Amino acid sequence: MLDDQLLTLLASKEIAEQSVYVAPIVGLGILFYGLTLILSNVFFVHLKTNLLLNINLLAAFLNIALNIIFIHLFKMIIIAAVTTFVSYLIVFIYAYRVASRYWTIDLKAAGVNKAMIASACMVLLMKFFERNMITNKYHFNSIMGEILLGIASYIIVLVLIRGIDRNELAYFKSHKGNSQ
Repeated sequence: MLDDQLLTLLASKEIAEQSVYVAPIVGLGILFYGLTLILSNVFFVHLKTNLLLNINLLAAFLNIALNIIFIHLFKMIIIAAVTTFVSYLIVFIYAYRVASRYWTIDLKAAGVNKAMIASACMVLLMKFFERNMITNKYHFNSIMGEILLGIASYIIVLVLIRGIDRNELAYFKSHKGNSQ
């Protein structure tokens, strides 16, 4: 959502324009990498840390091999983003299948669907806000306002569609300030 603004703020307008499609694709890859890290706890619990080495080697090999092949063919920076995404997706699928042998994994599709609905509503609201309310979308205060709007709208929509239930809200309230 904010990749253009953040890249412009941190680098330059030219770099932001060239990489407008790179950040979302890499972001999806990082999502699958994060899910793989969550699954890796199964391997720690069952003392199968050698599987972690194999999974990381697979990720590295896939990413490097796909980059060598496809960047050579297409000579575009977006190809590196796509190969990173594909590598992490394949590694997640592999890790999920292996982890499923040791642990029953319930993906809770209803919760995932509610999170996707809340995300879509957040994106629509942020795009509306960006197009109609912000005069200078590259200003730090505008970026911070959009981030806060995104967080608030996501949480509000999740609560409205019961993506967060009362037990979870009570849990967060009871642990507020107990981060030690």
